Amino acid sequence: MPRRNNKEKERRLETSVCRSHALSEPQVWAICSEHFDTFAPMPAIGRGVGSAHVVFDVNLGFDADGKPYPEHANIVGWYDAIGKPDNELKHFWMGKAQIMAKSFNYVPR
Repeated sequence: MPRRNNKEKERRLETSVCRSHALSEPQVWAICSEHFDTFAPMPAIGRGVGSAHVVFDVNLGFDADGKPYPEHANIVGWYDAIGKPDNELKHFWMGKAQIMAKSFNYVPR
């Protein structure tokens, strides 16, 4: 599910992901420990792994910004309607997320 980036002027909808195809499992979990676990109520217990084409297949894209770590990217292109509250738009986002989830594999920590 996307979140609204309130740091940017346009408040873009984005989902933070890690491009992990060239990383070892210990490298992935080190990134998770530093950039996710410290901000979450509990450490991550696993991760979803999927191919980029799954995102493109539902007409979304990537912004590989490399911030706050080199492998970071955002899934962008989520449906947005100016003037509508996010809670009214969630069904659009959930539909795409559910389609993509079928093609992702769960990897436990």
